[in-house]
Amino acid sequence: MTTLGPDPILREAPVWTGIERAILEVSSLPFMEAAEVMEREELKRLAGYRAAEYVADGTVVGLGTGSTTAYAIEALGAQVREGLRIRGIPTSVASERLAREAGIPLTSLEECPEVDLTIDGADEVDRQGNLIKGGGGAFFREKVVALASRRYVIVVDDGKLVDRLGVAVPLPVEVVPFAWHRCQQTIERMGGMVEIRRSNGVPFVTDNGNYVLDCRFFPLPDPSQLGQRLRGIVGVVEHGLFLDMDPIVLVAGRQGVVERAPCFGRSRHTPTMSEGPDGNKGNTGHRSPQPYGG
Repeated sequence: MTTLGPDPILREAPVWTGIERAILEVSSLPFMEAAEVMEREELKRLAGYRAAEYVADGTVVGLGTGSTTAYAIEALGAQVREGLRIRGIPTSVASERLAREAGIPLTSLEECPEVDLTIDGADEVDRQGNLIKGGGGAFFREKVVALASRRYVIVVDDGKLVDRLGVAVPLPVEVVPFAWHRCQQTIERMGGMVEIRRSNGVPFVTDNGNYVLDCRFFPLPDPSQLGQRLRGIVGVVEHGLFLDMDPIVLVAGRQGVVERAPCFGRSRHTPTMSEGPDGNKGNTGHRSPQPYGG
């Protein structure tokens, strides 16, 4: 489902975070459906909190955007209050607000051009660890920070795992408003079905002041070639394909939180917060995680 910008109800209550947001969103749903949504929200919380354990003292951390990443920011704020020394680089106005509310000191790429680790979410993750991002509209800044990062941690629930990108969600493309219609026509000639993203009946505007085109291909062409073709269109700022970034992918499901290697067949259980990073209950100190895919 395409995200159409911030919910106006949530904008009126910026102090609500975590499970409180979930309660607000599902309060009017039938009981069984609400229970399923709350279970999914708990999975996001587990993944977000687990990702925060990858952050070491004294590091610069990229702060992604989205519902799962919000839990990581929440967890990092708690760790900062306990003495963790970090500086965060937010990837959106929304993540900046959450970080400030959590008490995380902030910096910028101008001050810190190299980021030690970035935590972010994704809309789809394929077997090679390639991603589609941009449901929240922050993918340009997210990609800039990701490319500046030494390590890249993606947190998702198991519903985001796919065999092929572009099956469940459209590919977002950020475009300059002046050229949006021409960009739409060009992408349609490439075989895409294109809709301009809207919020409350008007075009959704990114933090950069641009529009987003949501594009569907049946099937999605070779992602690398498609990305190159999209970048060649005058008026395109960036697309939501995140390719060959070798992320650490933390997947939350009913089996707990699992760290996935690029091939979904290789995985290992990752301890929950209650277990601690070494698997022993009660030990929740910071750790240096094992190399990805080990």
